[in-house]
Amino acid sequence: MRIHVRLHGLFRDYLPVAAKGRAILDLPDNASAGEILTHLSINRRAVIAVNDQVEVAPEHPLHDGDQVSIFGISAGG
Repeated sequence: MRIHVRLHGLFRDYLPVAAKGRAILDLPDNASAGEILTHLSINRRAVIAVNDQVEVAPEHPLHDGDQVSIFGISAGG
């Protein structure tokens, strides 16, 4: 299945500069949101949004054509 991915902030560095933080990934039919991080070799904690549903669990199932955004975790004080 094909998943549309958009990386934000420092996560954009996991794709070529020309991609501008966007990619279309071909993943197995039973893939989960967390598998995108593995596929892109991202070893950092992240917030994952699928089709505008923010903070989905890593085991959230994906479907063909899903729009996934990956954000860094913010902290402040």
